Amino acid sequence: MKAYLLVLVLTLPSLGFAEAQNPLIGANWELPGFDPFNTNFNPQTQITNQNVGDLQVKWVYQVPAKPKGVEKGIAPEGIQTTPMAINGIVYFATGYNRLIALEGSTGREVWSFQPNVTSYFAKSWWSGRFATRSLTLHNGILYMQGNDCSIYGLEPTTGE
Repeated sequence: MKAYLLVLVLTLPSLGFAEAQNPLIGANWELPGFDPFNTNFNPQTQITNQNVGDLQVKWVYQVPAKPKGVEKGIAPEGIQTTPMAINGIVYFATGYNRLIALEGSTGREVWSFQPNVTSYFAKSWWSGRFATRSLTLHNGILYMQGNDCSIYGLEPTTGE
């Protein structure tokens, strides 16, 4: 019990300092677990227990079907990436390694990136399973690991 209390006391001041340095804390979701501590806690206050029932669907995005030519492999089990929200753009990846950027306010597709997943079939180390589980933003570049262990780095606003 004392070890947990000590960790709590040591981390709280650093969290308060980070909030003081960044007045927009909570506006972006740049890490899979929200923050470097993987808390999955967003300190925003716009949505509360009192108004959550008033939320309405603003838009729906239809995730693209599997890419042409994909006849092998184990199909993905839905979207497994935690969506990231950065400066009003929502990013997520499909199990077929399609990275998609959507305008958060409208659902309009800003860009998408689809590597040639059919090239995986010839790679002896490929597991045969389609799944993308995480995106990472580091030094202004959005990274995604492909099913064949390739790492793709894209500029978040253009997808290049």
